[in-house]
Amino acid sequence: MGRELNAEDHWAIGEILSLPGTYSSACPITAGTSGPLEVPKTSGGKFISPARVETAVMRSPFIAQAMVFGSGMPHPAALISPNWTALCSRMEIPPGTPPAELAARDDVRRFVVAECTRKTADLATFEQIRWAGVLVRDLTIEDGELTPTLKLKRRVIEARYASLVDTST
Repeated sequence: MGRELNAEDHWAIGEILSLPGTYSSACPITAGTSGPLEVPKTSGGKFISPARVETAVMRSPFIAQAMVFGSGMPHPAALISPNWTALCSRMEIPPGTPPAELAARDDVRRFVVAECTRKTADLATFEQIRWAGVLVRDLTIEDGELTPTLKLKRRVIEARYASLVDTST
């Protein structure tokens, strides 16, 4: 089957290994893999690379963080944490306005959606953002939304902001 798993050896990513003892032939494992990739599939059957769309969205100086989702939806949607300082300056909103108040404003939401649409316009049609939810605060490690290497914990974020996400459908 594969090489026996040994603590002193080095393995190549993707190499088939087997556990020592009674399970060695029944439980092969693969080195360096960590579960399924999370690639949403739209209702039209197209697969979306969230990282590609998030990178495009975050090219905007008005967006600090973005998380793209969209399994079963016609187009991807995003949860956006704006750069409140830049956004307030551009929209001529008095500094010091609480983020909770800003996130609830329709003009702010329209601005964020327009910015997402503008930044994803050069992507394929099925990758373009058509809806965006505005988050009151940045996603943080302390709140369990980011890993220590600042990667998004998508399941945690989707569960935490489920009520906001449900308004997108």
